Amino acid sequence: MRLVYFFLSIVLFAQTGLAAEISGRVVNASQDSSGVTGATVLLQRVTASTPTPLAKTETDHRGEFRLVVNDLTPPFLFYLAVDFSGVRYVSDEFSLTDSRNVNITLTVHDTTHSTEGVDAFMHHIFIDHHGRSLLIRESHILNNPGTKTIINSMTDNNLGPALFKFRLPPGAFNFQPLSAPSSHELTRNGDTVLDRGVLIPGKKTISFAYEIPMMHKQLHISAHVPHSARTFDLFLGSKNLAVTSSQLEDYGPFIISGEEYHRYGASNVDADSEIPFTIKKRGIQTPQQTPTLALTVTATLLLIGLILSAGGKQGEKTAKKTARKNISQRHKR
Repeated sequence: MRLVYFFLSIVLFAQTGLAAEISGRVVNASQDSSGVTGATVLLQRVTASTPTPLAKTETDHRGEFRLVVNDLTPPFLFYLAVDFSGVRYVSDEFSLTDSRNVNITLTVHDTTHSTEGVDAFMHHIFIDHHGRSLLIRESHILNNPGTKTIINSMTDNNLGPALFKFRLPPGAFNFQPLSAPSSHELTRNGDTVLDRGVLIPGKKTISFAYEIPMMHKQLHISAHVPHSARTFDLFLGSKNLAVTSSQLEDYGPFIISGEEYHRYGASNVDADSEIPFTIKKRGIQTPQQTPTLALTVTATLLLIGLILSAGGKQGEKTAKKTARKNISQRHKR
């Protein structure tokens, strides 16, 4: 019955269109949430292609706005966008199928070039043995404790403006941005990864993957820590690998749904530090993971770390359940 109603709704929707009212307010969190006057608010729909505005309006002297649209067509998910001080802010996605009246507050911030106070909650490096190379994924969970959005904190004559830059090990190849919403935000230039995005107040995850050759039984490598990190961890997903380092503590096995990984780490690492370590082959023959499986596993490890840090025992239960589901689905493929 629900299926019939759903298709009937689509037919009626397509024939008659949808009249809706979207109202709300644009506030500047850097200025005690005061209303932003004269800001242009765009109504856009969620599509796979380049978004185009369906309607727009400007805020009044109190930062309030009101959009009345008489002919909206599927898809049913929409969002609002506003540009402020060179940064685009967007609302959460919303549907108009259940309610024709929606009220949304858009929060914007002043901008700054200063990165003072920015640190990394976690700097994680996940390593898997992949044939004659190592598949590596780095994840940096950064925190902006201020009230302003950070843009273009550095400028290089050769590389241009960027928010942050990260250093790759020599010989890295097959670089893949993982966290950027567009391919232009996280780019590689030689041994440098440039983040050309922004950092609004709160947390942001920057993740990328690459491979480095491992032609012999051991490999000496150094990890660069660009921001002060509350925790720095290496996770080995292959049982035939081991790490030795004078700066890292061996935390032992890390088990997810019967799969065993090995964790090495350090706490409260200073910004711009170098952590040297040696990766050794144990000589244990194990089936090689595909790159897709390896990335899935490391993403699951990162998710677990986030949930455990935020949710205690309840987070642990949720994390393990999610891990079992993700790994089970990947093995079935």
